Amino acid sequence: MVFLTDLTMTLAGYAILAVSYLGLGWASSRFLRIEFPVREKPFSLIWLGWAAALFLLQLLNLVVPINMFSSAPLLILGIIFAVIFFRKELSSRPSLPRAYPALLAIAVLWLAILSMSSPTIYDDGLYHFNSIRWLNEYPIVLGLGNLHGRLAFNQSFFAYAAYLNLYPFFNHGYNLANSFLFLVLLAECLWYLLRFVFQRAQEADFSSSTLAPIFFLPALIYMASVFEVLRTGISSPSPDIASLFLQILLFIHFVRALEEDLSERSSRARIAFILIVSATMITVKLSNLFYVLAVCAMLLLLRITRRQPSARPAPGIIGGWLALPILILALWSSRGVLLSGCPVYPSTFGCLPVPWAEPLASVRSEANWIYSWARENGLPPDQVLTSWMWLGPWFNGILQANGITVVYPVVISSLGIVASVLLRSRSQPKKVDGKTFLLPLPIWVGLIFWFGLAPDPRFANALFWILPVATVLVFLKSFAGSQKVKNRIILALFVLINANVVWFFINNPQTFTMIQAHGYEPVPKVRLVERTTRSGLVVWTPLNGDQCWDSRIPCTPYFNQDLNFLDNQVFPEFTTRR
Repeated sequence: MVFLTDLTMTLAGYAILAVSYLGLGWASSRFLRIEFPVREKPFSLIWLGWAAALFLLQLLNLVVPINMFSSAPLLILGIIFAVIFFRKELSSRPSLPRAYPALLAIAVLWLAILSMSSPTIYDDGLYHFNSIRWLNEYPIVLGLGNLHGRLAFNQSFFAYAAYLNLYPFFNHGYNLANSFLFLVLLAECLWYLLRFVFQRAQEADFSSSTLAPIFFLPALIYMASVFEVLRTGISSPSPDIASLFLQILLFIHFVRALEEDLSERSSRARIAFILIVSATMITVKLSNLFYVLAVCAMLLLLRITRRQPSARPAPGIIGGWLALPILILALWSSRGVLLSGCPVYPSTFGCLPVPWAEPLASVRSEANWIYSWARENGLPPDQVLTSWMWLGPWFNGILQANGITVVYPVVISSLGIVASVLLRSRSQPKKVDGKTFLLPLPIWVGLIFWFGLAPDPRFANALFWILPVATVLVFLKSFAGSQKVKNRIILALFVLINANVVWFFINNPQTFTMIQAHGYEPVPKVRLVERTTRSGLVVWTPLNGDQCWDSRIPCTPYFNQDLNFLDNQVFPEFTTRR
């Protein structure tokens, strides 16, 4: 009975979020005066609505906590806009491919069950849940990073998870957060697969924008399955997992943009969407920075160089494109300054000497710890970062533990590059638009900076999954042959780039049976010890280890008896009476 109740709540949550974000996305598209193609419109509007909600939540949290009384009005507003959308645009909805409703229902049920497991990612206990608790209970707190450096990471994803809690009434936002994003991406990829399969031969669409979502489907199923097997994810409020989905989403839209005529007025919806999603991705996880900068820079340069000299853009359009991501990033960096004194913590770039600022030495120490942990865990930063001795153990670790997720994609991508070069040198391939060869470039830019800063596969997110897809799409664009031959090539490449996933499932047949049916599993709890600073501030610390989980606040594993950043008049409950 408990399982059915919790499952019903999860399914209802998915439906409410989809409708609310669809409404917010539609209102945002009207405000921005952009229009999406009919076949992708519902998905793009949901993503746009999610980004808009995330921006508004961060703005609201400057003055109020993200609880039931600030979350519910935004949720209801989106539903109202959705009702207007359905009334005005119901006639323009795309036709559903055959079998899509049934397959989507199975996917929703599967993800809902997976999402009810207990989160066990180490960082969930270290700071994820505590960050959400602060957002639920208080407006943004000056100098919060002084309590616990990781609370200064300023990842906007936590505002989204806090929003879903409807605090203090639901508190299972973490179960919905990543699983809902996964569901939206999976639903779109499934849509394109069925359209491709059931199209008539003479109407078949073999464009890269159609094939890209299809090529990602096995990888997405693998991700959700492995998250459950390893107990590392779909129920976790981890920004790393959200970044993985967002990187794939951005690449799919990047492919679509390169296939469109960027000189046309109609391309503004695509570019505006990409810029908004890109800026939001940076606020979710700073490690997305170079990947999204490469995508945005390439598209804007192509737009400028391909626009006809006589064609003038609509007034304010170019400025609007740049203003939107700048506004998103300005709010996010301002929140960073309020939390730690640094706009892009843990970087010391732009740090301000405000009274609540975290000491620069502490900021550098936090960054160095991340960089050294990603290279060789267990050794002090001053030993790892001053030489290249870590490279051998790092490389061996990649080969031994990341064959499916790193080694195989790199090998397939390398073979694809060689095959493309040979194809063009030994035959007469069809003439290809030069934009096609730009597809892998942003991924390589992201991976180069990933290797130079924090080369742990976790921080690459989906880049290694995207790389072979990008390479294969370039190969297909260069391939000249009959459609019948091309069909076989597409099928062969689909199998090739997903052979690692197939091999995993062959060796782990129990994957799809490891589904619990017990309802929402509890978040781990730890025993806390009350300690008091010299100023009278009461702080809770874990009795054992360094994880606070979803505990009372303020909680930190790093007790500092000289800590006095909290204003005793604003937080009298945190102080002892003198």
